[in-house]
Amino acid sequence: MALAASASALAGPVAAQAPAAPTGFWGHQATTSSVDLGWDNPGNAAITKYQYRYALYRTNLPNQWTDVASSDSSTTSATVGGLSSPRRYQFEIRACAGADCGGASRTRVSTANVPISGVSITSSPTGDTYAAGETIVVAVRWNNSVRYAGLSHPYLDITIGGASRRATWNYTARGQATHTFSYTVQTADVDSDGISIGPNALSDADLFYAWGGHPTMTIGRHRIV
Repeated sequence: MALAASASALAGPVAAQAPAAPTGFWGHQATTSSVDLGWDNPGNAAITKYQYRYALYRTNLPNQWTDVASSDSSTTSATVGGLSSPRRYQFEIRACAGADCGGASRTRVSTANVPISGVSITSSPTGDTYAAGETIVVAVRWNNSVRYAGLSHPYLDITIGGASRRATWNYTARGQATHTFSYTVQTADVDSDGISIGPNALSDADLFYAWGGHPTMTIGRHRIV
């Protein structure tokens, strides 16, 4: 008498699961003809490669994807060259496990060659120390006039005592070389070494048509205690 097939045999092979869309996807200008891209490591050993595609901002993306060269599950960055300047581009990145590719994440990047010339605190605290309730005003200066073309409200991440705080944009007329951002000091803010700003601290940076990037720096001599 023939035996019935096992449940596992009846079920058939298990379908491969496509990787999730990469998180933390960002991009910034590397040169006037190239951009650097980066994303978080998902810790998924099943990923065999990453792929990207791009087009000018607000145009249709191509159907064809390009493999990130020599990419695997540990890859978290790529550089794309052959771009024009000044232009705004949109990029998408996705992960693949063999032939199964997951959802994509998108970011925008500008290749406009208008670097930032300086960042400084323009407000004055009481004495040499900011107290709770006082406002820190940070000025970001470009080498030429820039304008914000986005629909949201950009912000500048400032680091106070190792914690990130968000300084909001103070709207100015278009075509200004200097834009300012404000943050109101909170009771819990403590930093005796000064306020610092990282190289990718400006949100929607590409929509200012520039973000030259700069090393983390301490701005001024002001302390927050």
